[in-house]
Amino acid sequence: MNANSRTESRLDRRSEIIAMTPRTNHELYLAICEIARSGRDASRQAHPSQQATHGLHGEASGNPDGERSLENYLLAILGQSRAFADKPTLTVDEFLGLLSGAFSAEPLPFQTKWREFEEPDEARSFDFKTWESLVIAQIVDLREMDENGDLRNEYRYGGIDSPRGNRWYNFDPASYLECAAAGSVGGWEPGDDTGRSFVPGPCLAMDPFGNHVLANPEDVESPQLEVPADIPWAFFADFMECGQQYE
Repeated sequence: MNANSRTESRLDRRSEIIAMTPRTNHELYLAICEIARSGRDASRQAHPSQQATHGLHGEASGNPDGERSLENYLLAILGQSRAFADKPTLTVDEFLGLLSGAFSAEPLPFQTKWREFEEPDEARSFDFKTWESLVIAQIVDLREMDENGDLRNEYRYGGIDSPRGNRWYNFDPASYLECAAAGSVGGWEPGDDTGRSFVPGPCLAMDPFGNHVLANPEDVESPQLEVPADIPWAFFADFMECGQQYE
């Protein structure tokens, strides 16, 4: 098989991943990672002149490769999600559609009053409004980290705290989505072309009796789980939090 045939085969496989409705957590993980990859590539092609720029609140803010900033990505998700505000759950296709559409949808304008919003109480039941307040809190964090220069810190992916004291590890849509998927649904398997790999050294795992033990990460099983037909806002909130904090 020549190089062009291999490239066409990969593209065909990616199209299949995006088109199908995931049935397992592994399929969902791959679908989200393909959305991240395709959105990143399309964004870079749409903004080639920005590939070496930085600046407050711009499309390339904190992203030297010219892709859509995470702040604008979340502002676009926020705008698109309001069409589902009255629904208690999303279908898997609606959930994936929001993640994909936010790469091209027009971002909502940032509102100064959001700086006064309180972050959601974890004890509250998660409906759309609670999810929305969590996303707004992330947007405010990103805006303030941009304003104080943290998004131009070359070591930020090792973890930094926002001015409001929230820990962040991911600062572009692609890494945010991959970590959101890995942290909330699992599903990553060795050999997946997503950039994830085993952590070096032993990791914390749970033995058959429910005890936490140190183990070789390559020996820890990754369970295959069925994807539910409906995605509640509580899961979507957990997904977004993993996008911020999971490594």
